[in-house]
Amino acid sequence: MSSNPQLARPNGAPTAASVSAGDDTWDEAKYEASLKHLHELHLQATAELFPALQQSMASGVKDVKDFKESMTSRETNKIIQRAAQSRQKNPLGIKPWRPKDDPNWTQMDLD
Repeated sequence: MSSNPQLARPNGAPTAASVSAGDDTWDEAKYEASLKHLHELHLQATAELFPALQQSMASGVKDVKDFKESMTSRETNKIIQRAAQSRQKNPLGIKPWRPKDDPNWTQMDLD
């Protein structure tokens, strides 16, 4: 094992030995102040992260709903039916599509 106390934990968090090594005069008031600081830090992180999580979830739900509506739209159904008819007429003449043949396939702008 390593003799460096910083490496003693996998996440790189300092151990109790490394924290108290610099200042051995921690009294009850210092511990209370430290706990208060950590509690405020926890509340601050929660207050900032929860609204961001809510917004992200709402955005994700909307994206899925929009995609589902697009996939079940009349226009999409007509395109898929046309492709099925074409496949029935000429099942062996369909050229396979490969992403490497169309490097811009991820771009939304088809103009």
